[in-house]
Amino acid sequence: MSRRRPPGKPDTYAAKLAHMTSGLQARENRDYHPQQRFPAFKLSTISSKMLSLHYNVLLGFLCLFSTVAALPQHDSLTIARADKFVIGTMGDSWASGVRYPHWPPNGYDDNKDGCMRYKYAWSTVVHSHYAEWAPGDAPREADLEFRACSGGRLGDDMKDQMDLMSRPKLVLVEVGGNNADFYPLADACLFHAEGKDYGKNYEDDTGPAGHRDSLCRTEIDLVRGRLTGNAMADFQEEIKKQIHAWRGHKSVMGNDATLMTVGYARFFAEGLNCNNYTFNIPLSPPQNIVLKMRKEINELIGYMNDAIRVATDSFKDDKIQYIDIDPAFQNHRFCEPGMDDKDQFNNNNNVWIWNEPLRIWITITQGTQVKEYLRGEGVVMQTFPPQDLYESLIGHQEGQATQDGEYTIVNYRDAKTPDTKMTIKFKTMDRVGPLNGSKARTLHPTELGHKAMGEIIIQRLKQVMQGSKDPAILPRLCLSGCTCNGAVPLCT
Repeated sequence: MSRRRPPGKPDTYAAKLAHMTSGLQARENRDYHPQQRFPAFKLSTISSKMLSLHYNVLLGFLCLFSTVAALPQHDSLTIARADKFVIGTMGDSWASGVRYPHWPPNGYDDNKDGCMRYKYAWSTVVHSHYAEWAPGDAPREADLEFRACSGGRLGDDMKDQMDLMSRPKLVLVEVGGNNADFYPLADACLFHAEGKDYGKNYEDDTGPAGHRDSLCRTEIDLVRGRLTGNAMADFQEEIKKQIHAWRGHKSVMGNDATLMTVGYARFFAEGLNCNNYTFNIPLSPPQNIVLKMRKEINELIGYMNDAIRVATDSFKDDKIQYIDIDPAFQNHRFCEPGMDDKDQFNNNNNVWIWNEPLRIWITITQGTQVKEYLRGEGVVMQTFPPQDLYESLIGHQEGQATQDGEYTIVNYRDAKTPDTKMTIKFKTMDRVGPLNGSKARTLHPTELGHKAMGEIIIQRLKQVMQGSKDPAILPRLCLSGCTCNGAVPLCT
């Protein structure tokens, strides 16, 4: 699977794509279930060599975001279809969603083009509720031309997706996250998945920009540099070029179509309890998700949304509008007040953004009593030891981690209570090969997250398409001239 490129232009994706698609066939095994990792490990005594052996991972945001940059190669389809209202969706992995190993299958299509489209992506929510927002004179039925592709970027990727559309009356596009290159930041600040030296922890790095001692702060500076100053102006120009290209595309010209650009969601709330949690994969030096770091990452996502919004608003066209979907995740981000560490790892529906996948077995031995707990995606009965017992032991690792075949085993025992021991076993191979889709979905919306995004888009469409005056439907969630990085818009 490769992207279409101009003759003579090197395929810079080749090596990365080969790594990312290595488990494609295994992903399709319906008997395989993806797994979910366990929070708050403190295993800094394990060597980085063991880490790099098991965790050579490419995370899915991750790029906000994505893993597969394949785009299908077809001729343009510009046949008029007056019998149905055509909805087109374009963009990256936040628009495509990310299918992952599961039974029953959750893919939208057979993934023959490698785009990882998700059956429950927000575009399918918008399509299934067409009757609620359809214009009064529109056809009674709608078709969805779902072209968004994991890995999509501003530029040629969007043209390729437009070329696959017929004559859509509405196009929704969510793209730009990959252009900001968030993956290295997410790995350096949250996951430590590559088995390398990440330097100091974020909170211990007090060096000035350009002289950082932590890879996390270095990557934050790099992303900030892509989204501020002259780079921000360039980013906005790229978005404007994309909108101009849409306006002039043969699927749109003379079609009286509407374009709506869609922003991204901030990942974190500001609960103080998260200061002591880590999202690091097991066997890596811990970096806690401290509040200041969370605020910086949220701020960068806000900058990106601002760029998309300002570029969209510059057209001053009622048929070209921006939709802020960030409020969809209110009370359902990582680190919400009142949530504990279990909530951060998708063991329930409290958080609507995916964390890293892994399956964990926990055994608690108290004298002669032994009880096993099992958690992770694909586990029918999620179980977890008593929180106070877990927290009393997790800081008291006993000896080094050991390997038992494909499993890693770590023991914990507090010298004050020698008759109580906790053993944590996890299958490190769960993170490679067949779990490509599960890794790729990291830092992307869950099914409930996509549903909430779709509901906000539907609200906006009611206003745009039907002229709704319902005061509950906000005309826009971030006014022109305002900055909406935080909870309260700042307007000049």
